[in-house]
Amino acid sequence: NAPSRTYQDLLSDDHDEALFEHYATSQLVELTLGPALSERLIGSPRMITCYVTSPDGRWLLVDLIRAPLSRVVLYNRFAMGVEAWPLEGDSSPPLVLTE
Repeated sequence: NAPSRTYQDLLSDDHDEALFEHYATSQLVELTLGPALSERLIGSPRMITCYVTSPDGRWLLVDLIRAPLSRVVLYNRFAMGVEAWPLEGDSSPPLVLTE
């Protein structure tokens, strides 16, 4: 049996997990510039790693870190998910594409 890899910056306890979740959580916002600046929150605060807008501008494809967080691998190996979020005034829930 080969020894497992060790990394010095892994999550080690519940406090580390809470800190990671706190600092990794973000909220997407749409800003409208003009005479009056306005903002609209998109979705809910989540652990978002990246997003891209659909060609027609109606959806966001959002990559997310999913709980539970691991204590044996680096964050880029945590469970991930992909969701499609509606953009244009649609209050329907996001489409979960992968879990």
